[in-house]
Amino acid sequence: MLVQARAHGDTGESLDGPRALVARAQPLSRYEPRGTTRAWRAAGQRLGLGQTPVAVTAEE
Repeated sequence: MLVQARAHGDTGESLDGPRALVARAQPLSRYEPRGTTRAWRAAGQRLGLGQTPVAVTAEE
């Protein structure tokens, strides 16, 4: 819906309008990766992502 509203010009030219609309309409949550680097690498391999860099700081 926000993409359509932006394309129609209802939210302004920048992304600030849609972002402000979402911030007013819905409480935002931040999600951070958890687990070990090994677990994230294994998940990446299962998804066929190969050797993807992982920015998890937990111990392996």
